Amino acid sequence: MTTAPQPKTRFQVADLLVDMAQRRVMREGSAIELSALNFDLLRVLVEAAPNVVTYDDLAQKVWGRHFVSPENVAQRIKLLRQGLADDASEPRFIETVRGKGYRLIPSVQAVSVPAAPAAGSRPSLLTAALVAAVLMLTTAGSVYWLGKRFADTGGADPRAPLPNSVAILPLKNLSPDPGDAYFAAGIHEEIIGQLGKVPNLSVIGQTSVQPYADGGKSIPEIAAELNVETVMEGSVRYSGERVRVTANLIDPATGASRWSEVYDRELGDVFVIQEDIATNIVAALGAALSPLHRGASAYGQATTSP
Repeated sequence: MTTAPQPKTRFQVADLLVDMAQRRVMREGSAIELSALNFDLLRVLVEAAPNVVTYDDLAQKVWGRHFVSPENVAQRIKLLRQGLADDASEPRFIETVRGKGYRLIPSVQAVSVPAAPAAGSRPSLLTAALVAAVLMLTTAGSVYWLGKRFADTGGADPRAPLPNSVAILPLKNLSPDPGDAYFAAGIHEEIIGQLGKVPNLSVIGQTSVQPYADGGKSIPEIAAELNVETVMEGSVRYSGERVRVTANLIDPATGASRWSEVYDRELGDVFVIQEDIATNIVAALGAALSPLHRGASAYGQATTSP
């Protein structure tokens, strides 16, 4: 019986490996952290390559709407370029086609995904022996690493939270239109990016916190799994010409709020609003976190990301 061809899900773009199924971008074996919105932009450009994608097409395919302005699209393309280490003045990946849109510069090559073993097939004795050897080495390495970490910490619990650490959970989209989730994702990305500039503060990356977006786990469970001392949750309501953002910093040990704030703003340029709110949250978070950690540097207001 002839089997249907499998859809291509992995693509080589210059030195990038773009995995559509895993929503992941790799460069020389290392993952490049992109927000969900930035990945969707890249996906659309890869799928259209080498053709130009117009501003309207990007707005429709990424945001699900046609009234996202070309200026807003340009701001998001700028963030995608930063994530890919691309230079707008001498681009290697994304070319701006003036008055039309954008296109991917490198050629796109589909990469074969290794086929899964046929159902009912049995591994060879050599394969089984290799797997057993790897498991033994992994177990021995884990025991050694845990023992070393226990000694390095002076006998402290190696699972204890990282000092001066915070996880910013994905913001809940409470907007009437589910398609407005991109706005919450943009603010979330800005907050994490700006918190990364605060001295002596460990911020969990966006990819690591994304699995907790569905709210299926409690704050103590999330803090334990991510090894953090504090967790911030929040929400975004985007309706008409106004946006409301709530933020709440929680102590996982007690469940008590260490700090909370509500931001109500008139809606103008969405990216300016995102950066403005993120800057204010970062400054407030710094003030709330700094008294909690003895010996930590003072937290100043972070500058807005370009």
